[in-house]
Amino acid sequence: MSEFSLLYLFLILLIPEMDNIYANIELNFTSDHSQNPIDSSGPGKQFTPLGRVSVQPDCEPQSTTDQETLYKRTSAVFISLWIITLIILIAGLSVLLQEGRDDRGSRAVQQRSDLQNEVKELLIIAEDGFAKWTNKQGAVKQPVWKWICKAAANVILDLRTAHRNLTVSEDGKQVRFSDRLLPDSPLRFSKWYGILGNESFSSGRHYYEVEVGTRGCFSVGFVKESVERMKYIVTSENGFLLLILEKNVYNVSTTPLTSLSLNDPPKKVGAYVDYERGQVSFYNVDTRSHIYSFTGYNFSEKLYPAVNPCNSMTSGPLIISPVSHTD
Repeated sequence: MSEFSLLYLFLILLIPEMDNIYANIELNFTSDHSQNPIDSSGPGKQFTPLGRVSVQPDCEPQSTTDQETLYKRTSAVFISLWIITLIILIAGLSVLLQEGRDDRGSRAVQQRSDLQNEVKELLIIAEDGFAKWTNKQGAVKQPVWKWICKAAANVILDLRTAHRNLTVSEDGKQVRFSDRLLPDSPLRFSKWYGILGNESFSSGRHYYEVEVGTRGCFSVGFVKESVERMKYIVTSENGFLLLILEKNVYNVSTTPLTSLSLNDPPKKVGAYVDYERGQVSFYNVDTRSHIYSFTGYNFSEKLYPAVNPCNSMTSGPLIISPVSHTD
């Protein structure tokens, strides 16, 4: 408990006692001992006009002038005490207000600190800029990784766009190759064993992850809305921005294809797009490392998440997995 709290408690306990003392003094000075008392049960006892019992003084009562003087002095003392109490209370209120200002100041300091930390993260991101990572693999710094994961999108696969040989789970989170054929539709890919997400992106940052396991063939990434679905020309020039594993060789769908040598093949791939900055990046989620980035694009149409489990019934499904936001 603070010193002010102790002082305030002391005053709270003292004020009623001051009232009692004041009442007793006022009673004694307002009782007229010069009047004839009402006799009670014995000598030396009398009832004052207010009914309080007092002992008859042996000496002569003080004069009215002396009583008034003492009364005024006593009143002055109590008035002084009340003034002092009021001053202390005002001082205490000032302390509380100052503490309130200090709390607001602390919040402002904390907010400023949070803002500074955010700026530091952005500076790290700018310093490491994704363009720097093009064609270069390596671990991603923790602030950058957290910043990427904040762009997590809830990708659900759109059965209407799936190749006829694909089977999609009811929740739209898994897809695999199958010998059962879906009904034909102009929305479907006819040569490429792929499927799109049901939500497109035309602004902002978006990120999703796909469990690919140890399979020997897959594609993960984004495609433009205008891609030719009846042809098999999977290059960036034709709207495909993909990380591709085929015959155990990793490529990206540049024009022409660019081969990658990965020291640690990913079991879970992260795909990221920053629409305004014109870039698409791929990550090994387990090691939190960068694989490749397409950069320098000027996107002007919708982009869709896209995956391809390839034409193998022996491999398990590709699984859209939830993004972990933990450090």
